Amino acid sequence: MKIEDKNGNISYSNIAKVYFDEGQIISIMPNPVTASNIIPRAKANDRIKIINAVGKIMMNKKINYTNEPVSVLHFSSGVYILQLYSNNSIIQTRFVKQ
Repeated sequence: MKIEDKNGNISYSNIAKVYFDEGQIISIMPNPVTASNIIPRAKANDRIKIINAVGKIMMNKKINYTNEPVSVLHFSSGVYILQLYSNNSIIQTRFVKQ
């Protein structure tokens, strides 16, 4: 995206690939979530972001090891979006917390 400030300076935002749960690039187990943890199948040094239905960022976390469990115990019941940031790509999927 081209960005121009009030002084006429122009810059461009970074470009990232975004994938949407097509082809099972990312999956969450279990889904719907009935326990306190999810396993987003992320690799070490990936980053995950979990966003609620109104757009509030509920979690922004670096993954320390492959398939690290992520606690969603404090989340209310509802639909959430998980974004996985890996290798300059963003992979996105939904999950339900019961």
